[in-house]
Amino acid sequence: MTNAANPVRNGGLIKLPVVVAAPAWVVMKPREPRHKVLVRARIKAGASWHDACILNISSRGMLMQAAAPPVRGSYLEIRRGAQVIVARVMWCKLHRFGIKSQDVLSIDAIVANPDVASTIATTPTVERRMVARPRWSAHDHSRWQGRLMEYGFVAALAVALGVFAANEVYTMLSKPADTITAALSGSERPR
Repeated sequence: MTNAANPVRNGGLIKLPVVVAAPAWVVMKPREPRHKVLVRARIKAGASWHDACILNISSRGMLMQAAAPPVRGSYLEIRRGAQVIVARVMWCKLHRFGIKSQDVLSIDAIVANPDVASTIATTPTVERRMVARPRWSAHDHSRWQGRLMEYGFVAALAVALGVFAANEVYTMLSKPADTITAALSGSERPR
């Protein structure tokens, strides 16, 4: 028998291993299973679109990689084919970042969907909406015509003021010039 197990040699005390239970807030629930993938997508952070790559997917989030990752806490619009996902950036480290989506993600639909979104977003002439909006609405056309008339009026007013100013300057300078010409020629001053 060892000294630790012999109560006589330890002063009658037996040392038992101590087990401390963790508080409830320390216990973490198990993570959802991640599905490793490698698919391209487009992300809209703020007003600009960027290319990104989805590295893994769970039912509520993704691990993504981009050349210019968004900042933590920002909201994104992620497009993969016809799939549109709204999510929030939960963490960011170097070029990788994790997002949490508002809705449950359909992993099969995201992975199986052809990569149409990246070709549409990089082509500036293609409308990315399902239905293209008309080029000019009646309101925009009326606004354009009003602006054109306003600029035309301002230009005509500027030309008229320029002609009036030139005429006044000519009249003001012609009288002394006529007086000087008459004095040099020796004739009487015109009145």
